[in-house]
Amino acid sequence: MNCTSQRFLPRLCYGGLAIAVAAALAVALVSTVRAQAPEPATPSAQADLRLNELMADNNNTLADPDEPGEAPDWIELYNPTDAPIALDGLALTDDEENPGKFPITNGLTIPAFGFLIFYADDDPRQGPLHTNFRLGADGEYVGLYRLDPLGKIDDLTYPALETDQAYGRLPNGLGAFQILQFATPNASNGGDPPRISAVSKPPVPAPADQPITVTATITDIDAIVAATIVYSTSVGGEQNAAMTHTGGDLYVGQIPGQPDDTLVSYYVRATDEDGESNRLPLPGSERRFLAGYTPPPLILNEIVYWNFIVPDPDEPAEFPDWIEIYNPTNAPISMNGLSLSDNKDEPLKYVIPNGVVVPPNGRIVFLADDDSGQGPTHLNFGLKAEGEYVGLYGGQGTVKIDSYDQNTPARIGAAGRIPDGNPAEDAWSDTVCPTFNRPNRNCNFAQFLPAVRR
Repeated sequence: MNCTSQRFLPRLCYGGLAIAVAAALAVALVSTVRAQAPEPATPSAQADLRLNELMADNNNTLADPDEPGEAPDWIELYNPTDAPIALDGLALTDDEENPGKFPITNGLTIPAFGFLIFYADDDPRQGPLHTNFRLGADGEYVGLYRLDPLGKIDDLTYPALETDQAYGRLPNGLGAFQILQFATPNASNGGDPPRISAVSKPPVPAPADQPITVTATITDIDAIVAATIVYSTSVGGEQNAAMTHTGGDLYVGQIPGQPDDTLVSYYVRATDEDGESNRLPLPGSERRFLAGYTPPPLILNEIVYWNFIVPDPDEPAEFPDWIEIYNPTNAPISMNGLSLSDNKDEPLKYVIPNGVVVPPNGRIVFLADDDSGQGPTHLNFGLKAEGEYVGLYGGQGTVKIDSYDQNTPARIGAAGRIPDGNPAEDAWSDTVCPTFNRPNRNCNFAQFLPAVRR
């Protein structure tokens, strides 16, 4: 085609010119994008990364940001260089024979001279910082590897550790691993933040319109310059109340009186002269109380972990486990606002619907069938045959009314109080016969065991 021809110029030559310009722009755009794309992490840069600190029995040191109230074990990585380092292509493991056990999600970066915490909680569904393994408090192996080409970047074998005891490098990022005097997650090792313990719990019942006294033990090798109760209410934002040093390591303060039915949560924060601070309890585990709340005198009376005798009255083909609650008084007791749970950290797991009443000197049975859609006495959790924790709570989950923790298999799949409603701790027996909404009694083994064998 001759583009000097007037016949072709308007339609083809101009069109060809437009295509050529568009192609040139596309090439330029691709070149620009490529020029702006970050360089992939190189093995030489990643080789500088270090396992810096870990905790294998975390209780009061670091809260899980993705699941407040939980305190999982953790592993800290450190970048000792003056440039950020991407973690693409790396993996963490607790098994030397399986270096790729937990491949780190692409896109994570540790800034220059920065830290990154991985939560060893065996729950990777929570996000890229949650590993698919836990740490053993009795000691084990931890390694950081590059996967392609396979190579070890850093590893360690830590000893048995106590609760909230950290193991890390000292000095930070360089020295040999050792048990650290103080844990410093997301900070340089060797720090000395205040150590807070024994934060007092609120009284039960918690009075309305009266101040609540809070005490805490606070220690530090440096001077404490501030100790504060940080509290928030259901009708207001976060507020502070100063604590006074009363001698030794004891600090005391007061939360002002709150109106009836006000929900209050609080923790203690301390700061030392070096500007280091700490708090207790951890986020999600704050102390809580409902002003003016008095718990009812209800009692957990029977827990059946393994039912093969009594059918579900609402679904006769099913044989659910159950939890029986007893009212030892001569008046009916409303269960409005109460809850049941199989998790100490989740007191509001099943909030009992309004309108459920326990008759005087009587019982009510909740079916642990994980099918709450069947009605108000059907729970949203089941019970394990080997036994587990059960708690009855009130005051919007702030008060534990009664609980039982069966951490070994009940001999015949049930535990109950003998006689009914006996509040003594030693009244629990794991030889009771399952007695649905009837008085508890010890089992006749001669009659019961043949049924078990079937």
